[in-house]
Amino acid sequence: MTTRFPEEVSRGDRLDELEKRVRRLEEALLGAPDQTALRESAGQAPGEEGTAPMAAEAAPPEAAPAVGSLVLDVLAQTGWSVLALAGAFLVRALTDRGAMATTPGVALGLGYALGVIVLADRAAARGSRLTAAFLGSTGGFIANAIVAETTTRFAIFSPPQGLCVLAVATALLLGLGRRRDLPAVAWTAVLAACATGGYLALMTKTPGLSGLLLLLVATAALWLATERWTWRLLGWAPTLCAAALSLWATSEASGPVSGPGVGAQSAMALALGLPLLWLGSVLLRALLGRPQIGGLVIVQAALALTIGLGGALNLAGSSAGGSAPLATVALACGVGAYSLAFLRERGPEARDARLYFAWVGLALVAVGSGALLPSPAPALVWSIVALGATVIGRRYEPAIHQAHGAVFAAAAGVASGLLTISVLAFTASDAAIRPASMPALVTLAALTATATLLLVEPPAAGPLPAFATTLLAALGLGAMAVLVLRRPAAGVLAAPLPALRTFILAVSAYALARLWRSTGRKELRTLAYLALVAGGVKLLVEDLPSGTPLTLFVAFVFYGGALLLVPRLMRARPR
Repeated sequence: MTTRFPEEVSRGDRLDELEKRVRRLEEALLGAPDQTALRESAGQAPGEEGTAPMAAEAAPPEAAPAVGSLVLDVLAQTGWSVLALAGAFLVRALTDRGAMATTPGVALGLGYALGVIVLADRAAARGSRLTAAFLGSTGGFIANAIVAETTTRFAIFSPPQGLCVLAVATALLLGLGRRRDLPAVAWTAVLAACATGGYLALMTKTPGLSGLLLLLVATAALWLATERWTWRLLGWAPTLCAAALSLWATSEASGPVSGPGVGAQSAMALALGLPLLWLGSVLLRALLGRPQIGGLVIVQAALALTIGLGGALNLAGSSAGGSAPLATVALACGVGAYSLAFLRERGPEARDARLYFAWVGLALVAVGSGALLPSPAPALVWSIVALGATVIGRRYEPAIHQAHGAVFAAAAGVASGLLTISVLAFTASDAAIRPASMPALVTLAALTATATLLLVEPPAAGPLPAFATTLLAALGLGAMAVLVLRRPAAGVLAAPLPALRTFILAVSAYALARLWRSTGRKELRTLAYLALVAGGVKLLVEDLPSGTPLTLFVAFVFYGGALLLVPRLMRARPR
């Protein structure tokens, strides 16, 4: 019900009425008895109003007792944890003295750890979160210690059995931590699993099996993550450990002599599990409408595609079936990832997921086609894809297609041998220079066309794609010039190669500066300066020690001319 103030009521009466309403609202929210107790503790009568600052001044000294109470609570809970550990050591002592057989002692110890975890759950249900955190962490420590010792020292559990017991204990602790919102218990479970899994891998030489356990832990942490940092960072440790163990297992299984206990099956399962579980989890979450693309997801994708898929293709290549089936699946998944990136919703909220699946699709297509097609077919296919992506990027998703065109162009330059031919043309001796091959020439043509399209379009993906593509194209064109002119130059000059290289670098710097005047693209200006720096370094390192007076004359004339003309072009504004 709203009270209407008449016009004759003074402003002071209105303020008094508002203060009364605010006071009634406070009493309704906090409770009248609590307000009365607060006033009495501050030395203020219930009806007094002018002594409110006294209560505010009396509040800060209460902070010290609160901190002291928290310290005392932590000490008390630490004491309960120490007593729980004492019980575990009692079971161990009875086993060591022969009062109890080893196997029943291990079972009793695991049951004891389970009991401590159950007590932690009950404490959390009663609202004793600190007690639950300490007891849950203690139970996890006991279970991990038992698994580590019984698997390595007593050999009661085989490595697969010990890892299964560890998986059950870790699952219980993660379930407790997520259900009761106890991140401390979840962190204890994850870190303890990483330490115990790594220890078992070192002692029993089973990196594949231990890596599978940590792969499951990392996947579970990914699904348990929330917006809070205590849960969002939970999966980093098992992710890195699983990737490291997969790299170890793959290298051991693909080596000439495998270590004891290291099998190709567990290594292959772990290598395939990385992309299947991590990329599959992101796909499933995207279909459910909550992809949550963050730093951990991106790192997992990079590790899954390089260490996981790369290791699986390496292992499959050395088997009887070959790597063709797996490469075909990877290529098909890459096409599917591209379709998912460009055919689903286009809203701003889905941009992170679209970028993620587009880059995953690029990696899968590149890896799958590179492993499936014989050389030099991948270079030719990537050249066509690079040019096609750049053309599509003129009208559709330029921020994605420009970057992808540059990546495919660079991959084609490496796979076709163009990059190697170009580097040797500017650094190797005359006898070590390689002639240009047909795949390298086709790749250079596609690379030049791609660079031209990227330079005439606005840099929607930033300056890096155009810079990298133009650098490779300029290097390739300069190398072709060296290959074409070195024989005619040999008929005019003795030992003409150093001077020819300096001449081409000087001309390249001038041409790049002239192109900058025409386009205004900063990438060209940067490349012009790089060409000048490279020419100066080469002049000092190669021309002066090995040149003749005539070749030095030619080199100094052209390089000096470039030093005069390029800065003059740079001082003027681009057209």
